[in-house]
Amino acid sequence: YGYDGFQATSPNIFYTRSGEVVYFAAGVGIVYNKEAHTQRFFLGHDDDILSLAIHPNRTTVATGQVGKDPAVCIWDTASCKQIQKLNMGYGNRGVQALCFSSSGTKLACVCIDNSHTLYIWDWARRIVLLERKTQPGAPPATYGVVWSPYEVDRLV
Repeated sequence: YGYDGFQATSPNIFYTRSGEVVYFAAGVGIVYNKEAHTQRFFLGHDDDILSLAIHPNRTTVATGQVGKDPAVCIWDTASCKQIQKLNMGYGNRGVQALCFSSSGTKLACVCIDNSHTLYIWDWARRIVLLERKTQPGAPPATYGVVWSPYEVDRLV
């Protein structure tokens, strides 16, 4: 079905609320209905997808792409329609890891630039709440990002 578990180093395949499987291949977000053996496609990216996160409502997902000016698309798995697009900015090279907060209002994004920049977004309003550069290292130095279940403003 095109699933690539080799290059994608962060969590990248999820079950939706309806029991469908959401994942990506190349620049396409895929929703697979295993009972009907059908697929739907999200085509909002212009380069390969590198990361995927699922919202707490389990119907909304975020996918992050590679490229000189990478973006994160937030989209609905039922309709495969884009809800929001967040541009990470020139030079970030791609989005290695994504995670929605437990409330679903924030989205953590880790890029693959030299400093592995972390962005925290209020994604619905397209506002960057935090931008933090970390120690330089060879990509992929990040294998995922997760909000703490015990401290709502902490990431690991």
